[in-house]
Amino acid sequence: MRSLIFWVATTIVASSAFATEPTSTRWTVDGAEREALVVLPSTSSKSKPPVIFAFHGHGGNMHFAARGMAFENFWPEAIVVYPQGLPTPGVIMDPKGERPGWQREPGQEHDRDLKFVDAILATLRETYSVDPSRIYATGFSNGGLSLIYFSHSGPMSLPRSRPAARCCWLRFR
Repeated sequence: MRSLIFWVATTIVASSAFATEPTSTRWTVDGAEREALVVLPSTSSKSKPPVIFAFHGHGGNMHFAARGMAFENFWPEAIVVYPQGLPTPGVIMDPKGERPGWQREPGQEHDRDLKFVDAILATLRETYSVDPSRIYATGFSNGGLSLIYFSHSGPMSLPRSRPAARCCWLRFR
């Protein structure tokens, strides 16, 4: 009986750890290599999966966001994307732009972050046939601020958003 319990517990832990393991994925956007951790759904479903974008704050990184936010643990049916920002000038600190972050307004950094989000979304739509009515985004600090811009710009049209918690959680349609 002990070995059966051990086997069941080991199988559950191993399968859930494997199913929710983030995969580093790369895109080339305007000649620059960009990266994000992508977590595919840990459950199989016949319905189109939702997508959650989770942006780190200025000076943070995709690994920290993935560990701290861990949306895949709360919504295993979703594709979760933790993008990595590039060195970007901060509003208050880091005026030289030595730490990673996100653009906050149109045209800043040649819209490199908006183009990155569009490239990720295009790949997900093509590869996984995601549910276009269930594309969500959240961010911490600078990552949350950038969502206001991302939600109203871009060729992939994330035109409408609904704040669900202090302007840091947006739903795109």
